[in-house]
Amino acid sequence: MKIIIIGGKGLVAKNILPHLSASHEVIIADIDEWDISDKEKGEEFLQQYLPDAVINLAAVTNVDACEDNNAGLAWKINGEAPGFIAETCEKYHIKLVHLSTDYIFNGKKDTPYTEEDVPDPQSIYGMTWTIKTH
Repeated sequence: MKIIIIGGKGLVAKNILPHLSASHEVIIADIDEWDISDKEKGEEFLQQYLPDAVINLAAVTNVDACEDNNAGLAWKINGEAPGFIAETCEKYHIKLVHLSTDYIFNGKKDTPYTEEDVPDPQSIYGMTWTIKTH
């Protein structure tokens, strides 16, 4: 199986890469290879490799910077870009795994959150993950 890992130089990628690369062909895509905010370039990148799956680990993760002065970039990368990736993967029948953050929830629930729980972000950072593209 051929897998592209977006954000492939980050902390999560460094932890899963040894496990995935032991049994799969893994292509690392960081910002130099694939700027996920550019939909057309993303499609070109996927066409070049035609993977079986894409794992999106790319994100603006500095919570404090998002609150202070980097919200625009966070909205673009955390909110809009995953929609571009999903649309392109769907077009080429590529499986997509996208990691999010627990900051989309308010933290008041006593049990683990699930995909069905309604987001209620309490920060700009959390809000950037809840953009709806469709």
